[in-house]
Amino acid sequence: LREAGLSPERVEVVHLPSDSWVEEPAHVQPSEGPWFVLALELLDNLPHDKLRVVEGSAGADLYEAFVEADDEQGLREGFRPLRDPTLATVAAMLRLDCREGLDELEAAMLTPPIGTNELLADLQGFVFGAMAHASGPSAERDVFVPTASWLLLRHICESFPEHQLTLADFNYLPPPPGRAVNNPVVQSQALGHTHDWGGDYLAAPPGKADVMFATHFDSLEFLHAAARSWRSASSPIVSASTLSTADFMRRYADVDSTRCADGYNPLLEDFSNTSVLVTPSA
Repeated sequence: LREAGLSPERVEVVHLPSDSWVEEPAHVQPSEGPWFVLALELLDNLPHDKLRVVEGSAGADLYEAFVEADDEQGLREGFRPLRDPTLATVAAMLRLDCREGLDELEAAMLTPPIGTNELLADLQGFVFGAMAHASGPSAERDVFVPTASWLLLRHICESFPEHQLTLADFNYLPPPPGRAVNNPVVQSQALGHTHDWGGDYLAAPPGKADVMFATHFDSLEFLHAAARSWRSASSPIVSASTLSTADFMRRYADVDSTRCADGYNPLLEDFSNTSVLVTPSA
């Protein structure tokens, strides 16, 4: 920025981890003026809460997952009646507290984007889907809910009302085995080799594995709209839009300069499983 001619008095670098931005906003003092917020591959590593939906004759019962130490110095997962207000709010907004909403999200997350290895992705989705439902329809459905993304968007909207937001992340990841909708990819690296933990976040060594969630960008657009209208209690009006990375590059990059001699263009042909959410200036 200094090389671009900006005075040091106009620039402040604040080293602050993103997890401090996903705490519940409280007594936020809005910052005036236009703000440009960029987050590149941030959402996939934000925490998600696991929700269990149990269908019954009188409707669905909801349970939240929790993790505790077991008798063998390890960790185990349990469920208790839903009492986390943030999880309840996000699940209700995204219709993840009912079978119909879960079915819609599951179908969307198993659909590979154009340009990926679609045959392999379709095969993976078919195999893991068949494994998950091999025992027939279940009254229990688990789903990972993007609660931290919601808190991040709320904090951005409340802190910077005049923001312009650019979020780039994965819209698709190869589905790991497991019954949960939006199950994460869990991988660790050692000595140049990648170990895949089959989506089991408890089996991976603590602090040494990547836990990565794909982003459902339609849901993200809605959450952003809801975050903007949160204090006014008005109905969310979606103003954000999602572009494939290729379309984003066509709009904002000099793609002629990145075309190889054989016609291959990495900006347009790589990263086919990523998207970019952009908002107009408020």
